[in-house]
Amino acid sequence: MDIEFSLNNKFMAVFFKSGKIVIINKERAGQFQPIKNIDYELPNSNYCSLSFAPDSSMLANISSNANTITVWETRNFSLRYHLDITGDIISKLQFAPNGKDLVLLTTSSKLKFYRLGSSMRDTELTHIKDSYGVTDMECLDFQISTNNRFIICAGREGVIKVFDYFMRGEVLPSSQAFLGHFKCPKRVIIQKDLRNVYSVGEFNGIYKWAFYGDMTTPQDITVHCEEIEEKAPIAA
Repeated sequence: MDIEFSLNNKFMAVFFKSGKIVIINKERAGQFQPIKNIDYELPNSNYCSLSFAPDSSMLANISSNANTITVWETRNFSLRYHLDITGDIISKLQFAPNGKDLVLLTTSSKLKFYRLGSSMRDTELTHIKDSYGVTDMECLDFQISTNNRFIICAGREGVIKVFDYFMRGEVLPSSQAFLGHFKCPKRVIIQKDLRNVYSVGEFNGIYKWAFYGDMTTPQDITVHCEEIEEKAPIAA
């Protein structure tokens, strides 16, 4: 099961293992009645993930068979995007803080980056890049830093790794790593001020790690973060 709150504190979304998503409007004081129910006929009970966009305008979720993604507009909960990723199993998704990207994690430890449409008329997500092998064994969780510069990944091998958000292709082995879990970390969270990273291990408690990455956060994160563009082909 997964529970997420919109950043404007208006909505709460609950994803049950049965394949049902219930969305509640928190502004209705004392009335926790759902305003939207979403049911999937072919759910994968192992992978239930939700994410609200930074401006709370959209809600993304894993849907049928864990290889499709649906994105809803929160103003009326109409369908905005539908993405079929046959061949991959999606274990988690998250909107990037830049408000432009949706990042997916697969069970093969691959991160897939998609760009949202720039206007209301756009109905398709644009595939930007894949980053392979973010952990040595299965990646169980990931988190994007609030300044959109880093991605923190938790691997089944017991290691937490920190990567540049704008990495391309196969990840570099020279990433920052946190070692100490003798059981695999199940969740990883980075503080909003980027001072510490927290991880929750399987049967071995909560770990707090000092983070020494670039902590600067620009006033306008969409201007600061460079556009991810495909490299132009080399002329023959």
